[in-house]
Amino acid sequence: MSYDDYENSDSDGYVVELYDFVGLFNSYYYTSFAEDVVVDGRTYVSVAGLKRKNLKVTSVGGSSSGDLEIELPFDLPLTKEYAFTDIPPTLHLTLRRGHRGDPSEAFPVIWSGEVGSWTIRGRKASIKVPSAFATALDATVPAQRWQGPCSHLLYDTRCGILRVDHRHITTVVSLSGNIINVASLPWSGTDGVGGEAINSDTGERRTIRSHEGTVITVKVAFTELRPGSNMILQKGCDHSAATCRDKFNNLDRYGGCNLVPSLNPFGSTLR
Repeated sequence: MSYDDYENSDSDGYVVELYDFVGLFNSYYYTSFAEDVVVDGRTYVSVAGLKRKNLKVTSVGGSSSGDLEIELPFDLPLTKEYAFTDIPPTLHLTLRRGHRGDPSEAFPVIWSGEVGSWTIRGRKASIKVPSAFATALDATVPAQRWQGPCSHLLYDTRCGILRVDHRHITTVVSLSGNIINVASLPWSGTDGVGGEAINSDTGERRTIRSHEGTVITVKVAFTELRPGSNMILQKGCDHSAATCRDKFNNLDRYGGCNLVPSLNPFGSTLR
């Protein structure tokens, strides 16, 4: 039987869909099938509650230009690592569809694209994934913006700062909601504001709102964190020239124009 024969069969087509989430941090491989599936030597973990809305497929490997909507549990490692950051990290989805028992083990791609948005409602998370074709049509031409603050992302290749040089490894002593007391924290002032608190046991990340002494406040509480958990604290940046110079000694790679005046003479009243 061919792939189309299995797809159209009333009795032999046990549909298996494979979700490849490949991202900036860790990559995850899930299936909505009732049990784990091994394809090409890779294990796809069965996830109860993983489902998607209908999509319009024009041909095998081709799809409409709308969004694919997927629903999944909020406490999956994927969700905890990618859904709660201020600037969502890059995450690409490849969705493949095949049939259990098909000797050809054909799993053609029926959707591919970058995850565009996350929504958390209760114990469920939903994501929208525009098709690669729609993303290409909606793309804007990159342009340099002349502004005072640095336009680089902290620790990216243009910034050039190494994460390992500006991190502190510690453990959790106690916590209450989004307020965490850690065993040690040698930072002062605003060193960590805008940085990351990472549960190194699970990979879950949160943005640091403030810190004082050994107490840090994150913007959103961790879903899995307890006393004794290992934690990596990463310094933050306010993208000013002074911070780039004084905290990171990286002014040569500053990505802003710090001499741009804060008062626009064309849109403000002259004094």
